[in-house]
Amino acid sequence: NIAIENCKMKYEDGNVINVRNTSIIAKNILVESKSIENSYPSIWLDNGSYLNISESRIVQEKCSATIMLKGSSNGILENSVITSISMDDSRALIKDSEILEILCVENFSYANLQNDIEFLGENPGKIDMLVSETSVVTGDNIIINRVANPNIKLIDDSNVVLKKISYREDINLNVEVDESSS
Repeated sequence: NIAIENCKMKYEDGNVINVRNTSIIAKNILVESKSIENSYPSIWLDNGSYLNISESRIVQEKCSATIMLKGSSNGILENSVITSISMDDSRALIKDSEILEILCVENFSYANLQNDIEFLGENPGKIDMLVSETSVVTGDNIIINRVANPNIKLIDDSNVVLKKISYREDINLNVEVDESSS
């Protein structure tokens, strides 16, 4: 098990954290990575790992994922700012947080979005949320801050159940859903 608190970590050539079958608890941390060329996520968890991050900032621009949860890993992300999250065969609880670019929930994954989750849409080349390959997203309220085509995409027998989607009056929310999803 790894515990990290009140810490700043920077790295430019790969993952800042890369673990398998390990638990990480992190509070009040700043993780910055500039690993764009090989698109290594700042934080990579695999093989049943557990991640609990609170009151933190995990930033990595123009990367496919800043946090990658893979292989039956579980995450709790609370009161944090995260550039992007990718989930593959994993579970996550995301609470009172901001996602700067994208949330990808794929390959039998489940994400529960509690309270307000704000999507800032800082990368015009990405959508705000992708749910695919028999995955599910449930939650309270997501806040969309930009026009994208689409903002949310559901494909391959996936489902999203949200109590509320908030967006400004000048935004036309775009949701793309294939015939196998809802």
